[in-house]
Amino acid sequence: MSAFICNNAHITALAVYAAQHRVFHGLDAKKIGDMLHAENVRSVNYRYHDTTQPSFAICEWAAFRRFSLVQIIKAAHCVSYQSCEHPGWPESDACKIVQAIISHAAHSLPGYDDAEWEITPITNAA
Repeated sequence: MSAFICNNAHITALAVYAAQHRVFHGLDAKKIGDMLHAENVRSVNYRYHDTTQPSFAICEWAAFRRFSLVQIIKAAHCVSYQSCEHPGWPESDACKIVQAIISHAAHSLPGYDDAEWEITPITNAA
């Protein structure tokens, strides 16, 4: 498996979404971005025995752009995949933030509330 450090626009899009929707203790986008980026860097450093230092900065282009819910979910999956190389990932706040973003965005998708909770076969009544 390979891993890379996600760019600031990618992290910003997720951090802004999380902050706007208060998915993690009401933290602001900068703090959320710092956490996501730091875990991503930690993962890549662990994987490649590197010493890169986190250097997250809000990307204004991404901060003021509206991304689709599907794009947010996919970007969150990407960060999760790039950040899971080190053993501390599953218990990290960054992992919890990513999970909260995915959950919130999925529940916000059009049609989610109308979908059946359990899929059951239709029985023919005689």
